[in-house]
Amino acid sequence: MAHIAPWFPDAKFGVFVHWVLRSAVDPARWREATEGGAWRAKRREMAKLFTAEKFDARAMARQFRAWGARYAVLTTVHEGGFYLYDAPESEFNVVRHGCGRDLTAEFVEGMRAEGLKAGLYYNHCDGNDPDFADGGRDPARWARYVARSHARVRHLCTAYGKIDLLWFDADWGHSAEEWDTPGMVAMIENLQPGIVLNNRLRHVNLGHYATPEQTAPLGPRHDPWELCDTLGSAWWYEKGETLKEVSHLVRIFGDMVSQGGNYLLNLSPLGDGTIAPEQRERFDGLGAWIVRHPEAIYGTRPGLPPGLFNGASTRRNAALYLLAYDCPRNELVVKGLRGRIARATHLASATPLRWRTLGGHPGRGGAGWACIALPPALNDEHATVVKVEFENGKLEFETP
Repeated sequence: MAHIAPWFPDAKFGVFVHWVLRSAVDPARWREATEGGAWRAKRREMAKLFTAEKFDARAMARQFRAWGARYAVLTTVHEGGFYLYDAPESEFNVVRHGCGRDLTAEFVEGMRAEGLKAGLYYNHCDGNDPDFADGGRDPARWARYVARSHARVRHLCTAYGKIDLLWFDADWGHSAEEWDTPGMVAMIENLQPGIVLNNRLRHVNLGHYATPEQTAPLGPRHDPWELCDTLGSAWWYEKGETLKEVSHLVRIFGDMVSQGGNYLLNLSPLGDGTIAPEQRERFDGLGAWIVRHPEAIYGTRPGLPPGLFNGASTRRNAALYLLAYDCPRNELVVKGLRGRIARATHLASATPLRWRTLGGHPGRGGAGWACIALPPALNDEHATVVKVEFENGKLEFETP
């Protein structure tokens, strides 16, 4: 993959804002409007429910920052073809048939004002475009669709100032040549030098990072990557949906960071721009844990390989950070460490911790077990973080 801007692998946590028409409509009404091919006749009626009357982009950005996010990505258009900006050659957008505002512009300005990196999601598939519906069977119609799609991306790259990231989706069904993603990427990089692109461009080498979805990799990756994930199972708001608990989210986030990745967690605002209480609760819990442990998160790299510690770990230079999800009976145990520990600290409170070493042959370079005492009173309800530093200023370990 191409070289990536350094802010991205250091950012670790982002908010994926899936603000789509479906989130604005009661589920029963949505089913009624989409059954039997009725969608095209009722889509403008549905768009009127997308009022955004309580949407304050800067307030949302402040909330994201309070949760520890360093970037956010907005769905400017999903498969339904409802654009959150006045898209070229598409009258079905929020400016003409919704709240009458360019919500993409407001989002970018709000994120930028609060120091967050602003990313925009763009879906290759516009289900409302008759030339797309043809499926590419007519080359002339497909060429018209691709030209319109490129024009819409050009608008995103020219209308809102600096864009930090473009997040593409739904590149299936056609080759990179048929989408002309090489031409699209050349245009983007000319208009937005240094921009970060994900790899959903059919030709994976055109992107800067990989985007596994709702399925976490089982080991560290060598290229930049990001897990995009939902609070429940839907990308849009579903009333009554079972959501992941905070401890589950912390565990996923910790595992992703320990494997060198980012975590892009999905949030689905309602049609008025507010955040549902149950979604806010989950982000509040995860965010509070993140902001208690910034040293172990931002700008870190993977720590120990699997098998040496029953949890996750990150590293910053010679410092090792242990993320213990499960409360130990009395000690955290780390295998395979070389060198002598200089100090161990409970990160959130800066409390010094006692440790002992069992086994090993230090004089011969052999590694034993490091046992770090962790008083029950210091256990975090979601994951306890311990910082370990070494006498020789080096983090060295045996590889299983």
